[in-house]
Amino acid sequence: MNDAGQKDTKNGRKEWENELWSYLAAGDGVKCPLQNFCLLKSAKQVKCFNDLIGTEYLSNVYKFVDNDSVQFPRDSVEMDPTCFQIGRVFELVFRLAEQLRDGNWDRSLPVPDNLIIKDGYNFPIEIRYIPLKAHHGAIWRLEDCWLIHLNKNDASARKRFTLYHEVFHILAHGECSPVFNKTPNGDINFNEVLADHFAANILLPRETVAAKWAETKDVSRMAAIFDVPRPIMYMALKIEGLV
Repeated sequence: MNDAGQKDTKNGRKEWENELWSYLAAGDGVKCPLQNFCLLKSAKQVKCFNDLIGTEYLSNVYKFVDNDSVQFPRDSVEMDPTCFQIGRVFELVFRLAEQLRDGNWDRSLPVPDNLIIKDGYNFPIEIRYIPLKAHHGAIWRLEDCWLIHLNKNDASARKRFTLYHEVFHILAHGECSPVFNKTPNGDINFNEVLADHFAANILLPRETVAAKWAETKDVSRMAAIFDVPRPIMYMALKIEGLV
């Protein structure tokens, strides 16, 4: 599928933004909506996300991502190239994160955790920190705003990541009202993976990450610089081919 470019549409969005929301609106929230006409899959260039659902590989990857107590390198997860590195939907989510971050970011590190809230997307957001037993965060739609619950027992880095994860869901609901279904048997949900992808790319600007990695060559140090969970830092470095 060709790149839609940067042309503005009547609603003020870029064509590629409308493309992203149209995909999510057409999907069920569980699988990639491009499953029936994915050029990458047909060319056998990468593993398809849909083919990975329910596999031990995908389960292990996201257990790793969700774990704040990993010890490197013993707990490092091995990754094969998959569509969440170069697939079209993931590319569009990356571009969304890049656009929303760079419009407000002053290039300070770590990247602030209030960029989207200041962005003027007409989504009033209130954040409350409460003890959560089973989740890092959740969102609620109130009459006059969106409410994000963050687990007050989480570390700062995890709260920052969860915040932008939940912001992605808010943006998606506002743009296309996608269906966020639960996958059977606790399998990984496509829209949850997209939310992680968005959060990681907001907090980890690719060029800045590459420059800092050249200086440090240390995952834990990098995680501290960018104030993100260490597993998220590792996965970003892995996807970029830096480790």
